[in-house]
Amino acid sequence: MASLTQSILQIPVRPGAEDEFARRFRAQRVFEHAASIPGFRGGRLLRPLEPGGSFVVSADWDSPDAYQAWLGAPIRDQLTQAIDDLVDGAMTVALFADATVEGNT
Repeated sequence: MASLTQSILQIPVRPGAEDEFARRFRAQRVFEHAASIPGFRGGRLLRPLEPGGSFVVSADWDSPDAYQAWLGAPIRDQLTQAIDDLVDGAMTVALFADATVEGNT
């Protein structure tokens, strides 16, 4: 069975800008753009419950190569620029494999 790759991007957002960040993220149609990349399966924007916590963008990919193709997509620069003024610190990303799938342990 093929391994699913999940990207987890944490985005610290300026205090008080959480609603605007979520609005811009939706308005930019990030996941619709990602869907143009072969191997993108879907994604979610998660809002922190704790004040001051980072937003999380979780996305599922067929492989790490599919995620790398997204990183190279020209639209990403435009999408990032649309939220840059709301970001408060470094964004961090990590890739994960589904450990419940045999062979991924």
